[in-house]
Amino acid sequence: MGYIMNIGIISDTHNYLNPRIIQYLQGVDLILHAGDIGSQEILDKLTLIAPVTAIRGNTDYKGAVNTLPEQIITTLGNVTFLIIHDIGNINSFCEKLNQGEFHPLPGVIVYGHTHQAFYKKIDGFIFLNPGSATSSRDHRKPSLSILELQDSEIISNRLIEI
Repeated sequence: MGYIMNIGIISDTHNYLNPRIIQYLQGVDLILHAGDIGSQEILDKLTLIAPVTAIRGNTDYKGAVNTLPEQIITTLGNVTFLIIHDIGNINSFCEKLNQGEFHPLPGVIVYGHTHQAFYKKIDGFIFLNPGSATSSRDHRKPSLSILELQDSEIISNRLIEI
């Protein structure tokens, strides 16, 4: 059995970091932010908890967050992650993945934008949206995810309502 990595996944903070988010993320090894951050100050606060990998969302057009990449492909453990803000239609996005538009091919797609939490394996890819850390567009409260990764396997994904 290999090392278990705890990954905090957050999106759509829109320049507000609820203090409860800081509590829930304590102890994670890494934080992935799927965009619409708001400001560098949010990333600075998150970096006090754990290293942060972040991408630019469609509202991140002012200041330092404007210089972030629109997408990142990174390998954690033995799992390749694509972090992107808006995937659009999920079926069309699967077609892009299957046509090799992303290299290396990710096993997990972390995205935001919709403000709706989502976790599902589709076409062999895991799609994970932690929901919005500030406001949801469905019946749920604001949320984040904690993903447990061991080697090449996701052990658990916990959606935490804030």
